[in-house]
Amino acid sequence: MRLHDGLRITSPARTLEDLARVLPEVELERAAAEAQVRGLVPREEGAKVAPTRSQLERRMLTLLKAAGLPDALVNTRIGPYEVDLFWPEHRVIAEVDGWASHSTRRAFERDRRRDAELQAAGHAVLRFTFRQISDEPLQVAASLAQVLARRAA
Repeated sequence: MRLHDGLRITSPARTLEDLARVLPEVELERAAAEAQVRGLVPREEGAKVAPTRSQLERRMLTLLKAAGLPDALVNTRIGPYEVDLFWPEHRVIAEVDGWASHSTRRAFERDRRRDAELQAAGHAVLRFTFRQISDEPLQVAASLAQVLARRAA
């Protein structure tokens, strides 16, 4: 505990730990993501209580589970990049892209450069949009299943 304007307060990380006992999972994940975005907690602290950073990532994990696909590492580093979903034994990466975060020329160029570097290093990189995940979940699951099966052989 520390003092702020004469009031006893807890650190943001401790506050998240306390919230983990009382908030529904989706609200806790939202609070942890917000704390990370605002720089109040390091990414690894937020990840302890919230493995995903977005609703789209949570939706994708639900889709993977429903399809019976293997578990993926979430928001993990590969070299200089942090990827959304990673199956290390298959060297498969899935990125989930919402329009708000990927709609600029700069983001478009950055994503293509990153994909090229990851592919050159031997990874398969698949990108799925919010619309695809929401409206075409069977197609998304089938695409991932095919790539994972090919890479397992």
